[in-house]
Amino acid sequence: MSRTIKVMAVMGVLLLGLCWNAQAQVMPVPAAEQSFDYPPVADLVVAADPASARPIGVGPVAAGGDTIRLRVSLAAFSAPVDLYVGIVAPAIDPGHLYLVKPNGHLTIFSTELVAWKSGHAHAVDEFLFGNIPVSALPPGQYHCYLLATPAGILSAYYLWHTSFGVRDPSGVAEAMPGLDLFP
Repeated sequence: MSRTIKVMAVMGVLLLGLCWNAQAQVMPVPAAEQSFDYPPVADLVVAADPASARPIGVGPVAAGGDTIRLRVSLAAFSAPVDLYVGIVAPAIDPGHLYLVKPNGHLTIFSTELVAWKSGHAHAVDEFLFGNIPVSALPPGQYHCYLLATPAGILSAYYLWHTSFGVRDPSGVAEAMPGLDLFP
């Protein structure tokens, strides 16, 4: 009987810990304009604090590998948000921002932002585009953006930015200046 009580107590503590952790992983909805730049990461960081989050992972290319594997992962939000994923690839198409549409296809940004996910409050963990061999892209710097706004509102946001370089066959990375897309 004493063993049963101990097992139940341990299970209760584990469940409490899981519930506490799930509650701790809720990100507040943006209330101001905040931007976060970080170096490329193979494995992203999910956090309730937007400044600590690294929600865009680029896969093995972050450590000089030969594969790009874009992944977006975020904690749940305290209320619905709109999520936008943008990619800038000056070596392929200078001057254009590409947005990921809800169906996963790309569209060129013209005058209206296209949300990847609208009115979304749940945690996100998705791979975009599968595995892309580095050899399929021209040398240069590639920029990835994730924008989270309160649903239907663009005046407050979290904007995360990371980038990765693709080297030319001689092993030298092209230097490309960053673009200020959301001043």
